[in-house]
Amino acid sequence: MLRSLAEWLFSPPDLTPHGFCLLWEPWLIWSQAIGNCAIGLAYIAIPLALTRFASLRRDLAFKPVFWLFASFILLCGATHWADLVTLWVPAYRVSAILMVATAIVSVATAITVWHMLPLALTIPAPAQLRAADRALRQSEDMLRMSADIARIGGYRLDIVEGRMHCPPEVHLMHGYASNGEPVTDAAWLAMLLPEDRQRVGEELAAAYAARQQVTDICYRIEHPTDGMRHFERRCHIEYDSAGRPVHAICVVVDTTERRRSEARLAHLAHHDPLTGLANRNLLGIRLGEAMTRAAAGEAFAILCIDLDRFKDVNDMFGHAVGDALLIAVAARMAAALRPTDTVARLGGDEFAVIQTQIDEPANASVLAARLIAVLGEPFDIAGNHIVISVSIGIAIAGEKTPDSERLLRNADIAMYAAKTTGARRYRIFATEMDEKIQARCRLETELRQAFDNNEFELFYQPLVNVDTHLPCAFEALLRWRHPREGLVMPSRFIQVAETTGLIVPIGAWILQTACTEAARWPNDLRVSVNLSAVQFSDGDLLQAIKVALCKSGLNPRRLELEITESVMLRDTMATLEALHEMKTLGVSVAMDDFGTGYSSLSYLQRFPFDRLKIDRSFVASLGTTQESRAIVEAVVCLCSGLGIGTIAEGVETKTQLAVLTEIGCTEAQGYLFSPPCSTKQISSVIGHLENSTRAAAPSEIASAVALGDALLSAAG
Repeated sequence: MLRSLAEWLFSPPDLTPHGFCLLWEPWLIWSQAIGNCAIGLAYIAIPLALTRFASLRRDLAFKPVFWLFASFILLCGATHWADLVTLWVPAYRVSAILMVATAIVSVATAITVWHMLPLALTIPAPAQLRAADRALRQSEDMLRMSADIARIGGYRLDIVEGRMHCPPEVHLMHGYASNGEPVTDAAWLAMLLPEDRQRVGEELAAAYAARQQVTDICYRIEHPTDGMRHFERRCHIEYDSAGRPVHAICVVVDTTERRRSEARLAHLAHHDPLTGLANRNLLGIRLGEAMTRAAAGEAFAILCIDLDRFKDVNDMFGHAVGDALLIAVAARMAAALRPTDTVARLGGDEFAVIQTQIDEPANASVLAARLIAVLGEPFDIAGNHIVISVSIGIAIAGEKTPDSERLLRNADIAMYAAKTTGARRYRIFATEMDEKIQARCRLETELRQAFDNNEFELFYQPLVNVDTHLPCAFEALLRWRHPREGLVMPSRFIQVAETTGLIVPIGAWILQTACTEAARWPNDLRVSVNLSAVQFSDGDLLQAIKVALCKSGLNPRRLELEITESVMLRDTMATLEALHEMKTLGVSVAMDDFGTGYSSLSYLQRFPFDRLKIDRSFVASLGTTQESRAIVEAVVCLCSGLGIGTIAEGVETKTQLAVLTEIGCTEAQGYLFSPPCSTKQISSVIGHLENSTRAAAPSEIASAVALGDALLSAAG
């Protein structure tokens, strides 16, 4: 059968055209054979090149079309070689079969290309594919870098076998090199701190028993180089049909830095950033705990501590030295306390101490005395030798203490009471201290209401020329006409007015009122107005003086401003500048109460005062003690040499007046001439004083004194 098929394929009965050409035209058949061989080789080389190109270009998206096209060309080449064989072997039937197969494959290839052409057209170009591949690689690199920065890793957990298939980065997070082998549960638990192992095991067992799909576990390890590290692991667990855990996909995060940040924030929320001591928040918590124990019978004390004149340290050495001093003070206080006590910084230079487990109030006194002694030792800050003192207030807590806020307030009240008694003092809170504070608060409220309701009045006391006994000026003195208490002296409220700053508007009112009233007096009379040191701190004092002079129309030379030494002590350069500006307005400036404080002759040298007032404490004993006469005479002589006038305050007797006249004092003021009088009484006082002369008889002097008594009674 096979032999018959071969004969049918390769033994045609008739002579073929190729054979005819072979017999009659040899040169034609040989040239055709050579050309056909070259074409046949091309049919083989082109598919090989296409397949080689497709294998080298991994980013080629339409490789199937290349492979199909290469196969078609190979099939065409096979047909061509079969046709070439017929030149030598008359196998027409083989050639025909190959031709039919080629036609069938060609049609199939055309149909396939026709259907694949839309898909090929939608495939991105190779350049786009390369860009997408680069973007994908960059995204993968970025993701890997982000995971490294955030210290995040993932791994697969085979729960049945108890093995973890971890990538190298997870091993590095835990501080161990990867050997390519899975990590067993036992090895993983061995990494954990001993106090975490049992807890983690119990949490995992509970999660498996409850068939939780997602479970979170926190644990700690001791890193070989970074110390203790905190981790959080979240696992997505899969179970089999029987409810047994099979495997899980886990993500582990290194939370060490986050926990450290949270710890720092928690520390800052309860501690002072400068000194590291407890702050007001933590003090409140500890105070609440102590109050709970106090309700059970355990007494404790709270001490409020304030540095005396700490502002002077900042002004003299700078705030950097001031901060270093606060740190050193905090360290000394902490060293002087027991571990059960708490020391806190309330702000600025104020501290508080909770002294627990005390048997009697004397224990708190002993601690206060120890702190005063410890903090009184010199500090060496940045090469500066600094000595400070502290004032301490103590409040004792027991079973009947109302609340912690009230207790802290009581200690604060006691601390301010200690400040009033001088430096390096401590006071234990007493009820009368609170009563004084309440009275002061009421006085502040009433003082503001008095200013709003125009309850203030000005009284005037004359200043008399010692030689002529004629009035040369009137000093404006503030009085408060209280609706219930009557006339209130400045000694009762002036300090509160300065503390609250109310002295600034009151001082402006005094200037305006005094200048307006003085404008009605005879032209040779001055008006003297006292200025507070607080007014100098306010930047509107010079403007207030200008406004008062402008509105009243008073000649500036008739206005005299009195200042005390406290003004000069505040800020010498700024004060001198302000005083010189006042002098340029044409007003006079006098120094009041000279000799009672830190009187310095440099004041008289640095600023040309017009007059100097000798305090009444020196005048009171004139004629009785030689010392007072010597002091007053020296002051008068000094001022005379400097061209400064002198005013003696508190002159009440003819003897005092005689001595002042003898030593050359220029002016005098006191009840011998007239007490402070109201505005309506000024004319009467001027009239009576003008009737007095230096050579007046004693009866006339007596009548002047009687007039003063009458005016005093009327003012009361």
